[in-house]
Amino acid sequence: MRFNCTEQLSGIYTIDFYLMEETTNWPIHLSDRSASQIVFTPEEHAIEATIAPNSFKNDSKSKDDLYEIDLSYTILTRSEALEQLLDQYVNQPGIAVVKYYNGFTKIFGTDQEPLLLTFQVDDGTSIESKSGIEIVIEGTQRNRPIYYTI
Repeated sequence: MRFNCTEQLSGIYTIDFYLMEETTNWPIHLSDRSASQIVFTPEEHAIEATIAPNSFKNDSKSKDDLYEIDLSYTILTRSEALEQLLDQYVNQPGIAVVKYYNGFTKIFGTDQEPLLLTFQVDDGTSIESKSGIEIVIEGTQRNRPIYYTI
């Protein structure tokens, strides 16, 4: 077997979390090819937030035939409206769509094995200390995350 591949950029560019009701048209058998059938209809919100640079992490692990998904990032913006919005997403079943700097996109979670979002507010200890909102998206799925191409 011969592999010939040019170097690709590494790192996560964005992580989007969609509630299950914001997705439709799931294929019976989810694969890299059939993932393009999924339709995303996210709710629009007028809240902007700044993500901490280099805070995206994918600590997911493969254990036997299961994938333990563990995605996280930090939002630097602090506002009442942002926390109220996050309250609507916390512990609700959904999926994560992760875009990478190399142009690939992967879907973590499925309609049958959704993920859960939680968040933790860090108020900091002083004016100079970093504070923010730590977002964690976790769950377990049977298959590896699926590549999503349109």
